[in-house]
Amino acid sequence: MYSIKGFRNSRKSGKTFEKAGSWWSSEHVRWINGQTGGLATPENNLPIEEGLGEAFRDENGVYSLHFDWVQVNRIGKKSYSVGMIVLRCDDVEESKLNTDEWSMPLMVIPGPKEPRCMDIHWEIIQSQFHEYSTGIKDLTIRYTDEEGRHEYTHKPFLVRACCDAIARHKLLHCRGASAKLVCPWCWRNWLRRLLA
Repeated sequence: MYSIKGFRNSRKSGKTFEKAGSWWSSEHVRWINGQTGGLATPENNLPIEEGLGEAFRDENGVYSLHFDWVQVNRIGKKSYSVGMIVLRCDDVEESKLNTDEWSMPLMVIPGPKEPRCMDIHWEIIQSQFHEYSTGIKDLTIRYTDEEGRHEYTHKPFLVRACCDAIARHKLLHCRGASAKLVCPWCWRNWLRRLLA
């Protein structure tokens, strides 16, 4: 993704800490900032730009993982499902967050059926993020543009994982029957029917 000029430019303008109502102005971002060495935390009113943690510095980046099961084909009563884990850079402008060009397939979990446990797949990804974000391993970004050749060390920080309730119950080891209660939309509709 870093070889694409539009992606690099979008990252520079994507961090809108002052924009009210955006993810960037949330308590979650201030918490991440504090956890990565920044002075601005949920406990104080310091502008986040004045006390940036490592996660939000220009040379580093924050990422999220998106996970779901995809039915790639269905023949008669048999179906073949594969798991998809997609990496998304959250540093880009909000209008471009969910576009295909700024997301990258990170892992395909083979089928034909969902595995009983997702731990082994998530442990691989989490350990890689941990090694690169803490500096145990170096990740070097290199690209060339009209200004010349650029090279810098990049620390990727995994800040969230997004999935639907069914996929979430696989990750959290909770029963499928309770998955309905995790989704706020389903919970609201269920509560409305209960109180009617």
